[in-house]
Amino acid sequence: MAKIKITINIKESSWKALKQLAKESNKTMPEILTEAINDYVRKHRVYPSVLKHLEQSVLDNADLGHTLAEN
Repeated sequence: MAKIKITINIKESSWKALKQLAKESNKTMPEILTEAINDYVRKHRVYPSVLKHLEQSVLDNADLGHTLAEN
């Protein structure tokens, strides 16, 4: 996989915590940062299949939605 070089500004305390984690886990900073970014993306991404099921659920339950909105 191709790599890119980035520049970031973060709190010094966050940087120190990452460096300590890298040392404790015997990993490089790029490995730690890549893992952190991948975990963040995985945690916050809304997958198209989830959106499709959500949209279908809203359509299937439109009457219930209207009833609940009235109360």
